[in-house]
Amino acid sequence: MVIRNAARAVLVIAVAVVTSGRTAINQGGSSASVETPPEVVVQQFVDAGNARNAERMAALVAVDAVFAQFPGGEVIAEGRDRIREHYARQLGSLSAELRITVQPRIVEGPFVIDQEHIEGLPGGPLQATWMYLVRDGLIRRAWVLDAKPTTQR
Repeated sequence: MVIRNAARAVLVIAVAVVTSGRTAINQGGSSASVETPPEVVVQQFVDAGNARNAERMAALVAVDAVFAQFPGGEVIAEGRDRIREHYARQLGSLSAELRITVQPRIVEGPFVIDQEHIEGLPGGPLQATWMYLVRDGLIRRAWVLDAKPTTQR
């Protein structure tokens, strides 16, 4: 099962997505430029997290988006409403000192891979690697490798 999920993820990564330069109606019913670079959408998502704004985060994901662990495929949250609820719970319990920074960021077509550094957590800083699939100005899928503690600098 794990091998099949990993193979599926590799296949997804290998698929090239070609979009035109028109404005489209996204699944949420609002217009979004398909020319919005994926890295801009992901940065807006990270910025909304830093602002502890789960509503703004949810507005950047597709109605049928799926956030999951990698490589196992365990679903963290599925659907815009569940993603909003997940982040509202997570962010509501965290300190106002929480800060997410990204370094490095890799962009390959519709895929954005971030190494996210999270500070201001009770147990100390963490590092998590996220991969986002962005189409039509919305995050469609996101995968995260297990977060791990980082050393204080």
